[in-house]
Amino acid sequence: MWLGHGGVQPATRTRIDASALSALREDASFAASLDIAFRHMPTTLDAGFWFAADGVTRFAWDRGVPAADVWEAKLRFVSVPCADWRIVGNLFAGNQQANGQ
Repeated sequence: MWLGHGGVQPATRTRIDASALSALREDASFAASLDIAFRHMPTTLDAGFWFAADGVTRFAWDRGVPAADVWEAKLRFVSVPCADWRIVGNLFAGNQQANGQ
């Protein structure tokens, strides 16, 4: 039940995720975070599934991905050059593998 102004439920609600909200609240001239993950996977992984265009029919890959060391890096930054401007960026890099072959 919506308990908003006057007990009337709005037609649409705007949802703001946590990362967008933190970008709006940031008051430093520049802020950044870097997340790096390295995974040593010495054996093959189990095969995964994929779905046909109908979204219901499921098929299995014939084998899993080969053994490999994979990594990924994520950089997020927020810059506030003046009170009316926000510059937000996300950069991703890495060599992740697919779900199957």
